[in-house]
This record gives sequence, structure tokens and C-alpha cells, in this order.
Amino acid sequence: MTTRAASDTDLETFRDFLIQYNKVTEQCFGSCVNDFTVRSVTKKEEKCSLNCLDKFLKMTQRLSFRFQCDATSPILLSNFSTLVDFRS
Repeated sequence: MTTRAASDTDLETFRDFLIQYNKVTEQCFGSCVNDFTVRSVTKKEEKCSLNCLDKFLKMTQRLSFRFQCDATSPILLSNFSTLVDFRS
């Protein structure tokens, strides 16, 4: 792999990370922060946000693990050419 291709791959990975980060931030903020009458974050909002992020991270970890297990299965590897590109 050339340096240019590696750099492009790194940029794409970082871009995907930022998109995912923004989505989870928006989702957790929208679900947890409802009171705009005070400037500080309430304990309830903070706990909700932490639980939301924790749940998202655990879900992502589990999906990654399942995808990794499925990706290494012999049946899937033999039919690799028929897989759909999920990035599009």
C-alpha cells in the first residue's frame, strides 16, 4: 500500500469516527438534556448522558465482535464475493 493510499484510508477512518461521534453526541444530548433554565448540567442529565454513551459503546463493541466472528466463518469466507458493501 502506498503512502498516499494509507493516508487516504486514515482520513476516511477518521472521518467515519467523527461522523459516528457527532451522531452519538446528538442522540444522547437530545435524549438527556431537556432543562435549559439553568446553565449547569444537572446530575440527572449527567447520569443519563453517561448511561447513553456507555450503552452505545457496549452496543458497538458487541456488533464489532459479532461481525468479526461472522467474517471469519468458513461459509461467509467462501461466499465473500457476494457480500454487500455496507459503506454505501
